[in-house]
Order: sequence, then structure tokens, then C-alpha cells
Amino acid sequence: MDKRLVHLSSLIISGHITRGEAIGMLKMPPYLDPRQEEKDKQFVMKKLGFTEEKFEMYIKSPEILHQEYGSEKWLWDGLVTIVKSLRYN
Repeated sequence: MDKRLVHLSSLIISGHITRGEAIGMLKMPPYLDPRQEEKDKQFVMKKLGFTEEKFEMYIKSPEILHQEYGSEKWLWDGLVTIVKSLRYN
């Protein structure tokens, strides 16, 4: 995921840059200095406790959507339904 999308979107909405400027920035590579990219990669690998091999395996693995993980949404949806029915009765 390119985190620049979120950052640039917020700058557009706040009026700091135009949409055209953001599109121009996205056409540029995320890292202008390959040394900084490698430094950031090493930092992330260290924080995650990954070896180079494990990190590459993780990056190349298929995407898992948030909805595929278990949650308590069903519980909260049920509670909202109960609260709404109590308010209107």
C-alpha cells in the first residue's frame, strides 16, 4: 500500500495542494534515494523481527482482507439494535 495516497488526500482536502499536484507527486518514485529506502526496510525488518527471507516472503504473500479476521461486530450490532428498540419503546 502506498501511504502517500492517504497523506496526499488529506493535503488536498485541507487545501494545501491541488489534486493535480498530488497526481504529479504520485508519478514520482516513493523514494528518491535508494539508500533511504534500504534504511527504512532494515528498520521495519528489525522492528518486526524478520530476516530478509521472511520479510520478502511476507511482502509477496497474498493480501488478507480485514473482514477475514474474527471480530465482535455481531455483538455490537446486536447491542445497537437492543438500545434502539429500548429508546423508541
